[in-house]
Amino acid sequence: MRVAFYIFKKLQHNDDCLELMMDVGLLKLIDTLLKGNIKDKEVIADIKEVAQTLELNIRVMSSFEKYCKELNSECLEGSAVHTERFWKENAIRF
Repeated sequence: MRVAFYIFKKLQHNDDCLELMMDVGLLKLIDTLLKGNIKDKEVIADIKEVAQTLELNIRVMSSFEKYCKELNSECLEGSAVHTERFWKENAIRF
């Protein structure tokens, strides 16, 4: 886990990597991990840093363009980026 989150931490500055992290549900996994019993303070710090970056960028990654990309790839999934707010803000575009 230490190595994985160290890598995520280093990749968080790349927009494509951030998008992939969101697509695979890393934020949900982070929530679960933080509720667990992790003792290593460095790992917790890395997990929280990655979570913060994902949360700050979730609005960018929830754009209508991302939805269109999913639609064109025929790989639609309900995710953290497809919230009720997303649908309200983009309903007119449909």
